[in-house]
Amino acid sequence: MDPQGQLSEDYRTCGFCVPASREEGLGFSVLEALASEVPAIAAAVGGLRETIKGGRNGLDAPSRKRDGPGRVH
Repeated sequence: MDPQGQLSEDYRTCGFCVPASREEGLGFSVLEALASEVPAIAAAVGGLRETIKGGRNGLDAPSRKRDGPGRVH
């Protein structure tokens, strides 16, 4: 199996993708998960603001503030 096919298969073993970053450029791991039909739960930062469509392909949360965690929408 080609590496990309293996990666998609590996993502599909997960119920969802949860990147732990508070800052993000394009969010390639999230894009790969979504391409594998795995929803994502991520902070609404960087490119993930445009990628995650709450309720359709995952859930987004405001980026964590110093006074406490964000809430998932």
